[in-house]
Amino acid sequence: SHGSKPLCSSARAHRPTAAGIFLVDSPLQARTPPPPPPPPPPPHTPVLYSKPVAWSALVAYVYFVFISDILPGPSVLALDPAPWVEALQLSTNFWLILPLLGAGPVLHPGLEAIFNF
Repeated sequence: SHGSKPLCSSARAHRPTAAGIFLVDSPLQARTPPPPPPPPPPPHTPVLYSKPVAWSALVAYVYFVFISDILPGPSVLALDPAPWVEALQLSTNFWLILPLLGAGPVLHPGLEAIFNF
């Protein structure tokens, strides 16, 4: 135990802290040691799926929802072609660029507004 005895021959007093670091009673305090470096990251864990598996799952999902007859209602292939033609025409008129140029199909303005919203 050092008590109030100085640790060196200088006239400045040193006092221990709870962490065992000695502080100097002066405008320039003794610096504490830097914190330890963070632990290294864990080794790379293998990915449970790969891109081919993800694409296969997407294709299976799209087939199941849109093309198969398992779900109730008609499949996409059994629908009337009129909605598909109208969706294609609305897509070509997206942002009303073709009608401003005087080209493209003429559709109901309400449908154009809803589609472009």
